[in-house]
Amino acid sequence: MQPRSFAGSPDVQVVTGDRGARTTPERLAVVLRRYREAMKDALEAQDYRPIPQTAFWFTIELARRPGTVGDLARRLEMTKQAASRLADQLAALGYCDRERSETNRRQVLLSATAEGQGAAMVLLAAIQKVDASMLASLDKEQREVFHLALGQMLG
Repeated sequence: MQPRSFAGSPDVQVVTGDRGARTTPERLAVVLRRYREAMKDALEAQDYRPIPQTAFWFTIELARRPGTVGDLARRLEMTKQAASRLADQLAALGYCDRERSETNRRQVLLSATAEGQGAAMVLLAAIQKVDASMLASLDKEQREVFHLALGQMLG
């Protein structure tokens, strides 16, 4: 695919397609798309009901450790409103249970159902498969540097 220039800015090029990703955000978007596609395909292959892609990470985190909407929102660095919407979607699919706190009736504890735990395991296996594929060209030292750099970028 040929690069195109923005009008009025001949030095800036827009390149489309996976191979044309030039900037860090473009490259990260390609990587994330590969993970999402693999995760979606893995769920389908195991006959799980489709989970919205925006809820993949929520499903995994919920299976790791139950919590309130606020807990999950903090752990995933999202708003409570977004976490609540994802919990609603997962509950409707049968992947999430809600239980009112006996001490504070306003608080609702979210936990993964057995089906949700299974879906999370399928998602994690898909992640590992993509990791192995994408990191295969790096030697052990390069992988360690890569993971260290990601950790530093995330703070």
